[in-house]
Amino acid sequence: MKPYCFLDVDGVLNTVTPNAETGHTMNCRGFNICIPKTFQANVERLMEKFDMVWLTTWEHSANEEFGKFFGWDEWPVPQLNQNRVAEDGARGAGSLYAMGLNYSLTGIFYNKQLAEQIGMTAPPQTVAEFEDPLAKAKAGTNPDTGEAPTPAELTALQAAADEAAAAARDAATKLTRAQAAVPTVTQEQDALVATAEAAVPLAEAQRRERLAPVDTAGLSTAVSDAQKRLTDAKAALSDAEAKAGAEIPVAELVFLPSLPQEVQNVAVEVGDTPNGAVMTISGSQTLVESGLSGADRRLVEVGTEAVLEDEGLGLEVPAVVTFVADKPGGAGLSADRYGLRLEPAAPLPEDALNLNLRVSIPISSSGGEVLAVPLAALSAGANGTARVEVERSAGQVELVEVVTGLRADGYVEVRSAAGAPTLAAGDRVVVGRDLELPGQAAEGDGTTNGTTRDTTSVSSSDPGS
Repeated sequence: MKPYCFLDVDGVLNTVTPNAETGHTMNCRGFNICIPKTFQANVERLMEKFDMVWLTTWEHSANEEFGKFFGWDEWPVPQLNQNRVAEDGARGAGSLYAMGLNYSLTGIFYNKQLAEQIGMTAPPQTVAEFEDPLAKAKAGTNPDTGEAPTPAELTALQAAADEAAAAARDAATKLTRAQAAVPTVTQEQDALVATAEAAVPLAEAQRRERLAPVDTAGLSTAVSDAQKRLTDAKAALSDAEAKAGAEIPVAELVFLPSLPQEVQNVAVEVGDTPNGAVMTISGSQTLVESGLSGADRRLVEVGTEAVLEDEGLGLEVPAVVTFVADKPGGAGLSADRYGLRLEPAAPLPEDALNLNLRVSIPISSSGGEVLAVPLAALSAGANGTARVEVERSAGQVELVEVVTGLRADGYVEVRSAAGAPTLAAGDRVVVGRDLELPGQAAEGDGTTNGTTRDTTSVSSSDPGS
């Protein structure tokens, strides 16, 4: 059961005249009502702790005008009807002409649990039914037995009451002391706040100083000076090393492209004047160097497979291209040749060292036998087509237009062009003619003798090498 909170209207809900705290103004029954801004929130906090009762001459009008406006349930109102007088002189209704010193409320409030202890299990219907349990309550009852307490029980209850009163007085004393200390604590807090506020400008100034851009001109100058001194020191060190070390002409130095290398023999002694090779060195890896024409350079790249050959030694060793120059020229090469370096897949015999070997680099393959003629048998027509002269009978030749393919070892792959006579293995083709030179008489019967050669069916395994 909550305690009661009695709320008036005029002077509490209604400030009568507007002011800075007024949040809402309304007209009720001819009266100007000014409601503070915080009134509703404050009252609703009270409603959490108290049972609210209107204590105002507005009576039920308070519920109708203000309770509905704020959305509150109906609250009880004082009973002032005994002070109302009607126009015919009857009391209990009509205008309110007087008001007693105290307000009265309709209804009786009591604690049901305590009422049961004195035997009141239901609301009394008459005054006599109410006075009897009240007399019993005044005499006091033991809640455990329902009877009047004994003297010993009364003594114990009085002692407990005295102890509670003493505790209440002690709490009141502590509260008084705490309230007395509030000004001192407030003063100390104000002093702390003032000190902190005074420190703010200094802190802001320090912050601005730290956030200000740093002047790096001096630092940049110092760095430049240090770099110049370092450069000068390196130059001085180079000069000192050059003066202190042994001086050898560049022409007398040989730089080895790879290591390790082994000295095989030395052809001079200390004090001799070098004339020719002074020593022979060798490494564990044998390399073959050569050159390529500009046309062949476009067909070869690092990783291309090749074959090293020498008929006299019966040598045929696979190799791999490890270097191809991007620009022509260089040591031992003409201005239009590109340097080439190969690495044999197997060691070369000592007899092959320092010899000129034949290098074959397969570019493409026909994949089987093809019809081929000597390169010298080809001629060009007026329209740019390739053709060969084929001997059909003694002294009779026929021009056959052909389509060329792969070339290798002085031969070229051919096949008859569309619509041209058929060219077959065993046909004889003209590869050259004897022409009469100025001042030289023709031999024989004055006819031009043509030199012919059989076409052969050959298998080209690496044409284009």
